[in-house]
Amino acid sequence: MRILRLLISENWPEVSELDWWLLDRDMREEIPLQSGRSDLSALPDAELCEAILTGPQCTFHRLQVPPGSQRDRPRVLAYALEEALCQEPESQHFTVLEGSAGGDVLVAVVAKSRLQAILTRFADCGRRLASLWPAGAQLPIAQVWQGSSDAGGGILRADDGRCYAWDPSEDEQPPWIVRQAIKEAVAAGRTPAGVTLRLAPALAPESVRAWASPLGIEVSVERAEPEAPPTAGSTKDNLLHGEFKPRSDRKHPLVPWKPVLALVGVALAVHLALGAARILLLEREVAKLREDQAALFSQLFPGAALVAPPLQTGRLLDDVRSARGLPRRDDFLMLAYDLSEALGPKGSGLLRQLAYADSVLRVTLAVGDGALPQLVDELAARGIGATVQAKNGGGGGTLELTLRRAAP
Repeated sequence: MRILRLLISENWPEVSELDWWLLDRDMREEIPLQSGRSDLSALPDAELCEAILTGPQCTFHRLQVPPGSQRDRPRVLAYALEEALCQEPESQHFTVLEGSAGGDVLVAVVAKSRLQAILTRFADCGRRLASLWPAGAQLPIAQVWQGSSDAGGGILRADDGRCYAWDPSEDEQPPWIVRQAIKEAVAAGRTPAGVTLRLAPALAPESVRAWASPLGIEVSVERAEPEAPPTAGSTKDNLLHGEFKPRSDRKHPLVPWKPVLALVGVALAVHLALGAARILLLEREVAKLREDQAALFSQLFPGAALVAPPLQTGRLLDDVRSARGLPRRDDFLMLAYDLSEALGPKGSGLLRQLAYADSVLRVTLAVGDGALPQLVDELAARGIGATVQAKNGGGGGTLELTLRRAAP
């Protein structure tokens, strides 16, 4: 995964350029690929974008807070920090770096307006920050205070976790904020065992070693590797939570298929529209056929009440046939003829009994269950409905059927 890590100074975006490092992260390590300094619009592409707020953009506070729920934490922190902050607590964003819901906690504070301005500027350029850490949170907490300094300023982390940042333009050495932090620690009985500063290659170590005399403690210097990327912070140090929490970086597995799914959706919509149009057309055709059927029925049988034209037509035609001396479709001869045709040439040998009454033919046949489906289909093809009344025996038994002329 390619990661773009940035340093955001307190003068950005008035000073438009950002220091950046492009890294390749695997499961074990981060491998630097490129580094540079450029405007936000000219940054290289990466799968993940993260940044560190340098200088005094964040302040750190060690507090004692009463127990409370996670939901009440912002209100409790605002109340506890009210005297320590120069601004209204409601205008500040709080991140608990250490500690639980109650007791001793370490809190990083940054102005909400600053966070919003950064996120808006990134969004306007089509970028989204996944993580934003305060400078110094990556430094270890130890009896020997740890810090770093470069052309952009410096930061020192005390043994209680608080960080103290100074501006590169400050001429006083050591910086006032460092002298004040050491003084407060000594007064509280927490005299540091020393100070270790990691210096950028361009800075002279002699000026920093000279801090030992005014501070009254040992000061050592380490050289930072040239072009070494800044260390990432942990998840709990991420300032982007609560109202500033970014949406999930993980893409839905269907996102790459979005164009295809869109086409499928359009095709499905067209198919449904055509299907609906076809159904509407068929409904209109059925309605037209019913109108024609009704008109034909009225023409053939004037004066007859129209209820169910197909059934009425069949019955009225049977009445006409009877009036002219012809057999009705449900007469014995017509039913027996259709049964004979359905049974085929060997039908006479299968017949055991016939009985006719009220347009219904009851027949007993010497056929097994296996022949029944075919026989029923043959009768249905001739407009006769067959109902099984009784089965006697297996393959060599008999079947009792009731045959009726089906409605047209």
